[in-house]
Amino acid sequence: MRTFSNNEGLVSERREHIAKSVAPLFVRKGYGQTSIREIAKACDMSMGHLYYYIGGKEDVLQIMMDFDLHFYVNLVKKIISSSRSLSPTEALVKVIDQFFRATDAAGDFTLFFYQETKNLQPDARKIIMDRERSLVMEFEKLLGRGCTAGEFQIDNIPLVANNIVITGHMWALRRWMLRKICTLDDYIQNQTEYLLKSIAPGGKKGLAFNKGLLREPLNK
Repeated sequence: MRTFSNNEGLVSERREHIAKSVAPLFVRKGYGQTSIREIAKACDMSMGHLYYYIGGKEDVLQIMMDFDLHFYVNLVKKIISSSRSLSPTEALVKVIDQFFRATDAAGDFTLFFYQETKNLQPDARKIIMDRERSLVMEFEKLLGRGCTAGEFQIDNIPLVANNIVITGHMWALRRWMLRKICTLDDYIQNQTEYLLKSIAPGGKKGLAFNKGLLREPLNK
């Protein structure tokens, strides 16, 4: 991506600002219907200032994809890596909690990509799909560790991993309704309890879930 600044930290900071500022605009108007002038206004930048950090409208889309990749895939990788000392069940509870909260914080990004993926150019669409596969694979690894440890009993790990990702995204996609019937904390607790009961080894359905896990601080 073109930029006229040699300050990598400043460029990264400005591009993150652009991504966060433009996401609600793209959700409201759509990528194709949004002009570069509207993007500059949403970012509270002049046209010249905006072009100091990007080469064109397509770069804004790339910035959003890069930020989205960092926000989800890298976040989940980092949480899982930092949870090696925890049991698979404890690690899964922690990862779900922080993944769902990240989805809430970046809800406009999730909604935008669900709305617009079909309209993107093939190369951009492939980046989104590859990112989704990478995210699912991180959950597959954690679920597989739980099965090896005997804490989970899962016939189709990829299916369960996809269910976790979709359940997290659902909070962003249907937040207009879900926020009327439960808080984010309620949503995370109920969905986590349902998941853990569904993957508990046979005969231990009622024992696998410990509500105390969800009451512990999970962002240490």
